[in-house]
Amino acid sequence: MNVFCAYIAGMSEDPRTRRAVDHMVAIAEHIRDCGGCRRVYAVAFDSVLEAHGEAYANVYLAFPFAALQHCVRELRECENWPEEL
Repeated sequence: MNVFCAYIAGMSEDPRTRRAVDHMVAIAEHIRDCGGCRRVYAVAFDSVLEAHGEAYANVYLAFPFAALQHCVRELRECENWPEEL
């Protein structure tokens, strides 16, 4: 087992890490299921790609959560946003 895998194996038992992963999944599921939040995220994602051009397009496509920083305030205003987030 390499060092990175050992680190990940140890971190998976950390309750904070588990909670962070659960929150990340809940955010993705909410954006997927809520039409309003899906539109807000899509606009933010498109704006980020447009602002950074093709040079960063692959980064944002590979790591779509990076675009959240540009719309998290609007997403949290959704009346159906999960309270625990």
